[in-house]
Amino acid sequence: MTSVSSEVNADKNDRHFRTDHLIFDLKGRSVRGGMSTLSAQICKFALSMGSTMILARLLRPADFGLVAMVTAVMGLVAMFKDAGLSDATVQSEHITHEQVSTLFWINIGLSILIMIVMAALAPAISQFYRESRLTLITMVIAGTFIFSGLTVQHQALLRRQMRFKELAIIDVVTMFIGIIIGTSMAALTKSYWSLVVIPATSAFAIALSVWIVSGWIPGTPKRATGIIPMLKFGGNLTAFNGLCYLVANADNVLIGWAWGAGPLGLYSKAYQLGTLPLRQLQQPITAVAIPALCRLQSDSERFRKYYGKAMEASVLLTMPLVTLFAVTADLLVEVVLGPRWAGTALIFIALSPGAFLDTFNHATSWALLPNGQVNRHLRWQIFASPIMVAAFAIGLSWGPIGVASAYSVARWVKRIPALWFAYRKLPMRLADVLWGAIWRPSLACLVSGSIVLLVRWTIEIEMYPFFTLFFYGAIFAITYLSVLICMPHSRKTIKDLFSVVFREHAEIESIGR
Repeated sequence: MTSVSSEVNADKNDRHFRTDHLIFDLKGRSVRGGMSTLSAQICKFALSMGSTMILARLLRPADFGLVAMVTAVMGLVAMFKDAGLSDATVQSEHITHEQVSTLFWINIGLSILIMIVMAALAPAISQFYRESRLTLITMVIAGTFIFSGLTVQHQALLRRQMRFKELAIIDVVTMFIGIIIGTSMAALTKSYWSLVVIPATSAFAIALSVWIVSGWIPGTPKRATGIIPMLKFGGNLTAFNGLCYLVANADNVLIGWAWGAGPLGLYSKAYQLGTLPLRQLQQPITAVAIPALCRLQSDSERFRKYYGKAMEASVLLTMPLVTLFAVTADLLVEVVLGPRWAGTALIFIALSPGAFLDTFNHATSWALLPNGQVNRHLRWQIFASPIMVAAFAIGLSWGPIGVASAYSVARWVKRIPALWFAYRKLPMRLADVLWGAIWRPSLACLVSGSIVLLVRWTIEIEMYPFFTLFFYGAIFAITYLSVLICMPHSRKTIKDLFSVVFREHAEIESIGR
């Protein structure tokens, strides 16, 4: 009887870790997962924009700057709670209950350690920025790390099983809960604490939700479970992500230190608004693409075909939004943030060339991570990080606009060498991305953006800013689609993007046709 019970429990546990059933309908799962994730991102985009419009009118730029000072430091340290072990769980071809349970407890231990360390460092952070209010803000945000540690492996298992619909629902519902509580608090108190409450509430709700949806209960940690390769993978990935985050937030730290909370608030909002299309579209596409590419790591031809199609779809969706935001920056800032944020527009424009290039910034990680080549990813970041930090330091003398301009210049300097380095030992070529996936949407965006600018310079439109923005958006969209339709290969790509929505079951070989 005990033997039968053990077998039943083993079968229940095994369903959380097996992935062999996914390969038979990988494209169908990718499409359905992509649609679920994209639908969630549309909802999150609406929630984010709505909450930003409300909070920007209830709070001051300095309030956003205060929280940005803390999150710039906390985010870097928070990466160590994951230690790259979620991606190690997703990337591994085979994994066991004992391994994931051990990783779970490692994540919990790291979260508690980081929570204690950050609480202890709170006075130092406050002294660095010369802002006494940061001490308590830092300690409160540090307390939320435990919730994040509880979610790491459960979310990884859901991603590994490509259960993107459940993840999408969790993301939207928990974000909605956090925004409702945070905006209500902002309306009542007009305090920066509302900006702290939003992520804290969402973190708790996410932890509770993924445990319920996943259904996996971790066991006790064990030795000799074969997790050393996963720890090495996670260690390399953590080092890489840490460097990336350090570079991505060095601008915030430098501006906050040299110019204070007000200018940092303007810069951080410009950056968030400028990269909004990337965060709302690129991240969910990556969340679907990486698990699928991991399942194809042993088949180089199918990997290359899937990679090319997914990259093209990503750029087709993100690049036009980044371009549209750039050519209507002043209107966008006025509509979303309000009149007192007018200084954000010039910063936004200075960031736009870099954001345009970042629409295919994920090309390197898509190539290297599924193939387990995190060490090469790390080596490149070690080389490239000082370039970005040096650029920020040079631009700092000219304030937020100088830093934003330096960001864009450095992005253009690094992009082609990064792609060349990534593809050097893989079945992809640089031409596959530049000419296969990038040049068509790039040309369409340049033509469409130029048309919108020409209309803005020659025709004076007297409408409310929202309707004016909508009018220019319609011109851009019509021009963009018209240019793409004139390109034979792009017509096929657009047709595929729409048709796959209605095809739930298809062989993965058809991806490259």
